[in-house]
Amino acid sequence: MDDHSFWNQPVDFPLFFPDEGFNLFGDPSFDFDFSASPFLDFDYSSTNQHDVASNDRLETLSNTHSGITTPMTSHDNLEVSPVLTCEHAPASKSGHSKSHATPQGIGTRSSDQSSKAPNSAKMSSSETLKRKIDQSVIVFSSTSNKEVTPRKRKTFSASRRKEVALNRMVGVCIQCKLRKSRCNFGLPCEPCITRAGGAALGHQLCMRQSLFSIRFDHIDLVNQARIESDTVEIRALHDIPSSTPMYLWFTGSPPVPEAFLKVHVIDFESSGFEPTRKVIENDYFHRAVFTVPNRRQALDPRHLPSVEDVLQIFILSREGTRPSLGPFSGLQKAVQKFVESYCDRRSDMPMKSLLSKITRLQLLFGLYPVIPSAVSTPERTEGELASLTISAQIRFLVCEELRSVETQVCSALDRLVYDQVNIGRQNPLAVWACLWTLLFIYKNHMIYTRSTLPEYDISPMIHASRFQLNQHLYNTLTSMYAALYNSTSPLTLDWRTEEISALLDRDPELIKLFCNIKTEMFWFYAVKDSLLEEDTLFKSLIIENESKLLRAHIKAAKKKGIL
Repeated sequence: MDDHSFWNQPVDFPLFFPDEGFNLFGDPSFDFDFSASPFLDFDYSSTNQHDVASNDRLETLSNTHSGITTPMTSHDNLEVSPVLTCEHAPASKSGHSKSHATPQGIGTRSSDQSSKAPNSAKMSSSETLKRKIDQSVIVFSSTSNKEVTPRKRKTFSASRRKEVALNRMVGVCIQCKLRKSRCNFGLPCEPCITRAGGAALGHQLCMRQSLFSIRFDHIDLVNQARIESDTVEIRALHDIPSSTPMYLWFTGSPPVPEAFLKVHVIDFESSGFEPTRKVIENDYFHRAVFTVPNRRQALDPRHLPSVEDVLQIFILSREGTRPSLGPFSGLQKAVQKFVESYCDRRSDMPMKSLLSKITRLQLLFGLYPVIPSAVSTPERTEGELASLTISAQIRFLVCEELRSVETQVCSALDRLVYDQVNIGRQNPLAVWACLWTLLFIYKNHMIYTRSTLPEYDISPMIHASRFQLNQHLYNTLTSMYAALYNSTSPLTLDWRTEEISALLDRDPELIKLFCNIKTEMFWFYAVKDSLLEEDTLFKSLIIENESKLLRAHIKAAKKKGIL
């Protein structure tokens, strides 16, 4: 076969059939039968002009498979019939010993001699093999007389095709996508109008953009342009005067050395300096405006503190305090404690990294509107508020970090919520905590944006747009939550079972903190009528639905005798 003249010879089709000692897959599962008829009763000796070439090819095939020669040497006492040679074949091709028969002699046996073999059992094995091949080979006819009518697509009207094309371009709303229901054309779509109870609220519920697009495709939530204009002079200052060490701290911090941050302060008076400034204090229902003196001071641009240092003293000021969100305060505090304790556990907790980023985002949004106080020594706990320039410098650092963390959070949450499968079996509780924390973040910032003075923004119209964007994000998160937790809620989980307690690593402290959230939810439902109009969707789709699920859970538990 290695001779180059082999490839110029006609194709010998018997070589494509499997050997008698192998099955259809090349496994040596059949007994070797040297006295039986050739495979498929093919007469190898009938084509005399190619007989020698056929013998050479069969010898090469037998040498390729090592399993052929081994059984033959173990049957030296077998009676092998004499080998018939062709008329034009050399004598050397037929001279083989009786004890060392090779497939070359076997392949040249004529069908007449092999048909005279008396062993009927060996004949049946060959017939069985042929029958197996007949059952395995399927022949498809290429000349079918049956006329096949090609299937036609269902025809749609031109208006329907335009509607479907536009709907694909716009995308499916969040509610229909998460619920895996049909979303028809329209903004809002008909299912969202039905869920919200009207077209006005349905428009706020029917969101067709991702969370990332809603947040970053429009204006910013923070007034970064005003902050940059307040700090551009100090950042461009070349002749920097000598600095004086002072300490920054936040109101509400304990009198410990860790609550004071040492900074370098220089004398600086910006253009358009005013000796007084307005400070706003707000909560969920009220707003108060105070006038305080403004100081001619700024942080040394060569020795600015890091965001981590400022966050460290800000965290100490939050210990033992309650959020100023009115009816939300108790529930927000319970969720905040649970999330912080969850992030302090071991690293393999589900979605711990995302929850840690959201916790950091909550700290940055909480630090943004707060003005620190400046004192000369750590022993003094009473001091004046920092100047407008110092506050702008700190907010400038916060804004840079805020945009980076918020980008990561929105991208990760979009990938998780809009996954083609689902949020995952181990992630419902973590996603639930993420959505609740983000709801409180944007609700708190929405209250701050509403209470700020329009004259401190670029224009009153931009100021109103910031509030609308904040409310849009708030409603988008409400829509996500309502779609994911419409028929079930983690608040109804039975933590006594092994499978459910494994979601929190069977940690009794975490389970206790989560049960506190359920208690605060009952209290929050009692004061739900005091919520403002901007919380209508949140009230109907989250609070009332959670209360309905809890009541059904308690009723089922009493029916089973658990309670």
